[in-house]
Amino acid sequence: MKNFIDRWSQSMREPDLNFSDRMAQKEAYVLITGGDQPKIKGLPLIQQFHWILDFVGARLHRWIIGEGNRPGDVLQDAEALRQAEEWNRLLQSR
Repeated sequence: MKNFIDRWSQSMREPDLNFSDRMAQKEAYVLITGGDQPKIKGLPLIQQFHWILDFVGARLHRWIIGEGNRPGDVLQDAEALRQAEEWNRLLQSR
């Protein structure tokens, strides 16, 4: 999250980029994973993305919070995989 905010802040200070205007035309998708009740504890992170995107007029379209600590663990999260497959179909149809 810190890198995300740092990069956005830097981009917003560059007038030639028209960053806010360009971002206002975007829809964002956020995919995060974690352990220890990530579907509950990850919600504040999703909320932060919502407010950051709202600040530049962009829209947080969808998000997935998967559960897993080690590489491959998230493959056991059937709901996260179902949502990812749905995203894949949606994005391929555009």
